[in-house]
Amino acid sequence: MHVLTKYREMIDMQKPDEVIWEPYPEAVIMDLPAYCSSGRAIWRTRAPLIFFCVVEMYHPDRVMRQFGLRQRIPPVQSTNIQLHKIDLRGKTDKDWSAEHSAYVCMWNERASNIATDESLEEPMDFYNPYMLWYRRITRRFMSPRGAIAEALVSTI
Repeated sequence: MHVLTKYREMIDMQKPDEVIWEPYPEAVIMDLPAYCSSGRAIWRTRAPLIFFCVVEMYHPDRVMRQFGLRQRIPPVQSTNIQLHKIDLRGKTDKDWSAEHSAYVCMWNERASNIATDESLEEPMDFYNPYMLWYRRITRRFMSPRGAIAEALVSTI
């Protein structure tokens, strides 16, 4: 744990040209064990992920670059607050498939709701609209020191 702070600072100090985000090449995916790629057909499906009482929407539009596709500013997504307020106390006999039947139906239609876009042929430009948006909305630093260093550099 004593080196964690140093690692975070080192990551924060990386320059944009020192990090190249690219999807795994096909050769790497083909070398994975079969269980790692068996669900490949639905990696980009817009569907709820369901585990008994837990339902979480999966939004591949947020990670299109991961699949070698053009990344656009993703649409605003709303989270059903009621799903996050479920209290399991006293619900040992609850039929979650009936309770979440609407989400189960969405899951059953997953193959017809696949996120797609143009292939990404080259690294994304620093001034790409997505990158401008991303830098504005995200937490960009892992350490206070990294944020301070960036602020100093940008003001000079």
